[in-house]
Amino acid sequence: MTIAVGCLSFYDQSKPVVRDKQSLLPSFLEQSVVSTIALDAVVEYKFVSPRLVKEKDISSILERTIADGRYFVVYGAKGAGKSLLVDHATKGHSGIIKEKVTSITTKGDIVKSLANQCGIANEITPVIDDFVQALAKGASASKLLTVIFEVERGGTPDQAIGIQAVRSLAKEFATVSNCIIILSEANAVLEFGRDNTREKFIFIDGFTEVEARDYLERRRLSITESEITGVFARIGTSPAMLLDMNECVQNEGYTVERFVKEKLRIAHMELAAFPLKPILKALKEHPEGVSPDFFNNVECKGVDLSNPQAVGYAMKRSNAIVYRIENQKYQLLSKAHETALQAYEPIIVA
Repeated sequence: MTIAVGCLSFYDQSKPVVRDKQSLLPSFLEQSVVSTIALDAVVEYKFVSPRLVKEKDISSILERTIADGRYFVVYGAKGAGKSLLVDHATKGHSGIIKEKVTSITTKGDIVKSLANQCGIANEITPVIDDFVQALAKGASASKLLTVIFEVERGGTPDQAIGIQAVRSLAKEFATVSNCIIILSEANAVLEFGRDNTREKFIFIDGFTEVEARDYLERRRLSITESEITGVFARIGTSPAMLLDMNECVQNEGYTVERFVKEKLRIAHMELAAFPLKPILKALKEHPEGVSPDFFNNVECKGVDLSNPQAVGYAMKRSNAIVYRIENQKYQLLSKAHETALQAYEPIIVA
């Protein structure tokens, strides 16, 4: 459920009465409880797991009572289930404001979008301070309100501008509320990492094998134990990939082997499209990941390989590599890329 700040009201100069911009927000959000969650796509945890720990981390953010200026960035590989995990963590919580960001490029655009959700006339220009004051007024002794920005996938320069707008708003909102940013594109995280005191990162990985087995059992996918083991070993346990496999095998006539080979073919193409081959060569030797310092200011195609921001453009052009900002390593984006890389020989042109 997307809950907008639908009760914020702004000063309307055409009317003689000035309406309170913040008075209705607390009661509206207190009654608005997140309940519509795609639970079929989320593991109902029967055991302690890394994803459950991450979910509890997010739940603990929602339960904070004091705003300390920190905001939280949730990121990970495509298909890792980032949004679903956050949705699951917010289930049953009140006081949630959620906004999707695509090609919006300014803070004013984002605030206007929130205002439009509220049914506010377009000619009335909302003021950012109005939302900040409303969020502050909505806080109680027992909980803060929570703003969740979901930044959707995009490859244009506008997306970077939009992310900067979200960062700027997050800094303001985080002084009076909880603020969470979900990044659909893993390497969009490179737009962050410049403010260690405010920015905190939560990386969402694929399922563990136990979680993946539980997920496949609930989907009633009829495949053999050796096929399951082979899938996990060769292309991994991404929730979206497993859902795709279920659809292809159950409804489109794929064999498991055909599905695996198709995923490895795509991974191979993405590796070939990544232009900075020395990074691939290093990852082939160190699949656990390599630090930018490993390259000691070596350049490839005019790019300093020890500078993640400089490498970032190449990473965004290909879905093969991710920069893990919290442990400062380049890593392969998936198990499929790791498997494909073993059969791929990066050609380094001097």
